Amino acid sequence: MKCREQIERLTFMFKINVLRHRFEYLIPVLQANTSDGKAHYKIFFAQRFCKGKSVPQQSLNPTKSAVRHCVMKNGNMRILDVAKKIVLHRSQSNAAHSLWTLLITKISVRFAAVKLKHEMSRCKSIEDCVNLAFDPFSAFPFSITPQQVREEIIELLEILVRRRPKFVLEVGTHRGGTLFLFARVSSPDAMVVSVDLPGVYDWRIPLYKSFATQNQRVNVVHGDSYDFSTLKMVEQVLAGRKLDFLFVDGDHSYKGVKADFEMYAPLVKKGGIVAFHGIVKPDNGCQVDKFWNEIKKVYSCVEVVRDTWAGIGIVYL
Repeated sequence: MKCREQIERLTFMFKINVLRHRFEYLIPVLQANTSDGKAHYKIFFAQRFCKGKSVPQQSLNPTKSAVRHCVMKNGNMRILDVAKKIVLHRSQSNAAHSLWTLLITKISVRFAAVKLKHEMSRCKSIEDCVNLAFDPFSAFPFSITPQQVREEIIELLEILVRRRPKFVLEVGTHRGGTLFLFARVSSPDAMVVSVDLPGVYDWRIPLYKSFATQNQRVNVVHGDSYDFSTLKMVEQVLAGRKLDFLFVDGDHSYKGVKADFEMYAPLVKKGGIVAFHGIVKPDNGCQVDKFWNEIKKVYSCVEVVRDTWAGIGIVYL
């Protein structure tokens, strides 16, 4: 009986995760504001539902072709039919589009934020916070699960909680799991800043802001981290104050991680911390390890490696 119950639970969780991810990819379709945007998002949407398979060129025009192709490949009739109707009728009914955007984006994100806040109130330790972040239902119907090795992020958090950083910057936020955890170990009046590319996850901003507790503030800066205009926006948010902690988890190419460090490390105060994610040499083309091997010869560093695919490198400035 126990084995059967476990199988049923795993099956249920799998189905919920599939529905949640489909739900997240539906939102950009609703938020496309231009004809170019619609073309981009409907191909993005079609490719996601075709599990990475190529979408025929004719699916660029019109939307029906892209949706029909997905239905043939994957059989997701109900959700795809909803998406098709929304995209095809946008031009005919702005009111309906606004209603859907309000329903799916604002209400759903608000619900996720309230649920997460409620769960946060129960956390008594770092392990509790990490378990909450890795829980696929913590911000249902969305996920904030960080792309980290659990033991590695716990070790980094234990270092940070002793320092209680007041000014924190994360480059590369994605779902928001690490941003959530950094807010948990920061000062009660901390300012936590996120830098990430604009696009698919813009609608998550209210969820990110809900990570703040007490007198904390979460600021979201959308832009290319290499761009000087993004640096200027970060400097405006900080208003001359220095960072206590910088987490670099954006572009994992050698050029990208080096550019992020050279651009944002000068904002970190003397004695502050810079951490890099992905210092273990992987098989997927990431090159953080190449830059890490250079920088660890210059600064006092600590390597936190508990698996074969990630690794966190900590630099003490």
